[in-house]
Parts: sequence; C-alpha cells; structure tokens
Amino acid sequence: MDRFFRLRENGTGIRTEIMAGLTTFMTMAYILAVNPDVLTGFGKTGMDWYAVFLATALAGGIFTIAMGLFVNFPDGEVDTVRSNDQSRHPSRLGP
Repeated sequence: MDRFFRLRENGTGIRTEIMAGLTTFMTMAYILAVNPDVLTGFGKTGMDWYAVFLATALAGGIFTIAMGLFVNFPDGEVDTVRSNDQSRHPSRLGP
C-alpha cells in the first residue's frame, strides 16, 4: 500500500490516511442526506428524492475511487450542497 500510494514520500502514514478517510466519509454522508432535499426543493420540483440520492451516491463513489486510484489524489468527489444550491437559484428567479 505504501508503494502504490507513496505514503512516506508524501509525508503521511496509514493511521493518518484512515482518519482522513473517516472524516471524509462523515462529510460525504452528510451531503448524501441533505443534497436530495436541496435539489428536489423539499419535494416541490417533482424530482424523485430517491433518484437524486442514488445519483449523488453513485457519482460520488465512482469519482472518489477514480481520483484515488488513477490520479493518486485523495479527495471526496461529491458535489457540495452550496454548489448545488447556487446552480438552482437562476432557475428559481426566472429567465
């Protein structure tokens, strides 16, 4: 694992990476819980809450794994609630 991810070269260790992974997981779990409500407008947009939840989970999982394995950049790739809220505002304000 150290050779593949070059942990020593990057000045980190397995314990640090596990703690960082748990912290990232907790943040992403929060986003999974809140993001569908924000994007569906709390049921007002007609979008299916479960479909938005599943899309968020799949996209986050796939891109997080890809970033870790192919780019060797440990980063959680789930859209934040803030970025989704900003993308929603223009459609609410009209043309």
